[in-house]
Amino acid sequence: MFTADPDIGSVGLLYSLSEPNSVVPIAEAKAYLEARGIPYIEKTGTNADEVITAASALVGRCDAVFTPTDNVVMATEAAVVEILNEAGIPHYAGADSFVTAGAFATCGVGQ
Repeated sequence: MFTADPDIGSVGLLYSLSEPNSVVPIAEAKAYLEARGIPYIEKTGTNADEVITAASALVGRCDAVFTPTDNVVMATEAAVVEILNEAGIPHYAGADSFVTAGAFATCGVGQ
């Protein structure tokens, strides 16, 4: 995210509280952002409607959005991307399937 745009001043963390895949990556993202002194705002949802509402609530409140490999968010990615793209907010995600659905970028780590 910061390689693509080093001037990001705040980050939205969009994820589902019901998704076990989000626990560790969100904790790591928070620790990373806190270490860099970059504020973040968390918005969550447990179903499609709540995720779409959460994405809408990030508009005007952050410079970029990060979502880990989260199946609940992925199920609504087309709507999330539309909301964020219209607002000019890049969406960085934890899996290439998000990019296929319209997210701005992802980064994977191989073994």
